[in-house]
Amino acid sequence: METVSLERFNLGTLTTLTEVSRVETAEKPLPCTPNHTPKRTGDASIDPSLYTPSKHMRLMTGSLAMSSSGSFLVSSAKCSSSDMICAPVLEQPPDLPEPDWSLVETPVKSISLLSREELEERMESLTGNLKLAHNHIQAIRSINEGANAQLVIQDLYAAKLKTALHEKDKKKSTDKTKMFEDGHGKVFTSNEVVQFISDREAAKVQEGDETAQRAKDRKSKQTAKETQAERWEEIKRDHAADVQQWETNCERWGAEGLHKRDWVSKPKRMKKPGLKEFEATAMPSAVEEGQSDGECSENDDGEH
Repeated sequence: METVSLERFNLGTLTTLTEVSRVETAEKPLPCTPNHTPKRTGDASIDPSLYTPSKHMRLMTGSLAMSSSGSFLVSSAKCSSSDMICAPVLEQPPDLPEPDWSLVETPVKSISLLSREELEERMESLTGNLKLAHNHIQAIRSINEGANAQLVIQDLYAAKLKTALHEKDKKKSTDKTKMFEDGHGKVFTSNEVVQFISDREAAKVQEGDETAQRAKDRKSKQTAKETQAERWEEIKRDHAADVQQWETNCERWGAEGLHKRDWVSKPKRMKKPGLKEFEATAMPSAVEEGQSDGECSENDDGEH
């Protein structure tokens, strides 16, 4: 059976996907061998709209599994960068003749006052425009079905990508070391092997120290940011209090008849202090912490 291209699923909902699978199965039944029981095929006389949701899902999964560009969406294989789905198709309503909407707004005389010819003419006009409105509704429904089918494909693709990213995120760093890259035999007591192991351990220790130092730097920077925010809030509060006091003094000076040129100018708010200033004050704490750790280790050595 020739594969069903994924583009065929961009133009219908689950019902459309089911219809494609039913027609393909009815027209081109799967070849069977004497060693296998032939699979049951769908009855072409059954309306796909009567299928249950689970039946729709099974048929859709089977159709995607037989497609050339969408089989990876329902397979257990991991998704790779080469696995792509088709670009979305943005459909526009077709250019159909518009119904005469003025018939809805036009007032109608009493039915008993209309002649037979007038009634027949109005019935024909209403019937024709109702058919045009029906065509517009069917076109919009078809577009909605296609958009919903594309959303199903995109949701499957997003779930596949999420699984691949999860597998990538949960990979743990291995501590295995490839000691003999040349593949030749080595003597573990030789100076070469001993030196290699020693260098490897020193590199691990250095990497651990660098990681710890980066963690301390991040902590000190976070502390500096918090101190900066607290200091800035304090500056704004002090400035607001100074301005309020200055306004009170202005009212008093005005009541006393003091000339404005003799008034004290409005207090200015100082600029927001930079982060480096607080980082400089936060760093000694980390240094002192390291020194204290060193003193504790020396005391421990002395006691021993």
